[in-house]
Amino acid sequence: MLGTRPPTATAIGAASRSRRSAAPHEGAEEGRYTRLRHYVPTRRLKEWGRIQVDKEKVRRASMLPVPMWERYAPGYADRVPRVCRGDQRLGDLVDALSVLDQKYLLDENGRSTGRSAWQKEMNDECINACLGQMYGEELHANLPRLMRERGISELRTDVLGLWPRRTGKTVSTSMFATAVVATQPGVDVLIYSTGERASKSLLDNCIDMIPHLIPDPRRVKYCNQEVLAVYSKTGHLNKIKSYPASGNKLRGTGNKEISGIVICEEIFFMDIKLFFSIIAPILVKKNVVLIMLSSHESKLNFAAKMCQACYPDGTRIIRTLEFDFVCDDCKMNGKFVVFSPSLVDIYTWHRKGSKSNDG
Repeated sequence: MLGTRPPTATAIGAASRSRRSAAPHEGAEEGRYTRLRHYVPTRRLKEWGRIQVDKEKVRRASMLPVPMWERYAPGYADRVPRVCRGDQRLGDLVDALSVLDQKYLLDENGRSTGRSAWQKEMNDECINACLGQMYGEELHANLPRLMRERGISELRTDVLGLWPRRTGKTVSTSMFATAVVATQPGVDVLIYSTGERASKSLLDNCIDMIPHLIPDPRRVKYCNQEVLAVYSKTGHLNKIKSYPASGNKLRGTGNKEISGIVICEEIFFMDIKLFFSIIAPILVKKNVVLIMLSSHESKLNFAAKMCQACYPDGTRIIRTLEFDFVCDDCKMNGKFVVFSPSLVDIYTWHRKGSKSNDG
């Protein structure tokens, strides 16, 4: 309107005070809600951000190796505990073997029979040989603890198992190979058998075991007569390669991944030219483990002499496990008894087991 004066600051303040006094509760609640609406989410967001940053620091610190000088610094034991990747890989491998015990080795009634004592002992020695692969740079920091927990006095990368016939060495080898490729990062398992039948039987066992450890069929990339390729728990493409021991067709069959495991079945029946021309060059590579299996029938070839070689103190160069139904004392005394606890274990295992337990 013309001729009217603009309201002064005093009039505006009085009008606002009158409105607040007219509805004190409504105005006060609305004003407080308006302030909290912009303040509370910001505060919570900052707290959430700090929590995430702390978690990320802990995660990165757990993945980085600990410098040697920091291990002797004061207060190191009070710091955030670091996650050992070797312990995780070892636990995954042991858990995978336990799963196969429960789901693969079943009797006619569907109940778990589990591995025999010989099979468990052989698998444990194979795990001990692969400790260097699983721990990598963390091995030296954890080696005293591992030797104490595993009950070993030294670390070997080669194992020989001498078995009687029909006692489960093929099944034991298949279970270990399947558990390795399903849990470990970047590893090739190379299995050299004496014949095509044995090679195919071992690979068929691995194919039957894989669904129990890898339920998702999309993680199986391909499978043929010689190679089974699967994606492990860590996302690496691992392979089981099972070949018949024929020297003319095995050139170029070495491992291509970071780590490798060479398994020689019936090493005492293997040709010396095949071993030194095909297998020996693979063992020169870093992070390669040699596992040898054979029966007691023949001990006259090069492998028998190699496995009987000893250090000056009498310790065998190659870690050797001899499974037999007769103990060493009875052999020395000429007492070849038919009944023994190990025989009962094998008999029970065969009697309860299905066709998957043959070997």
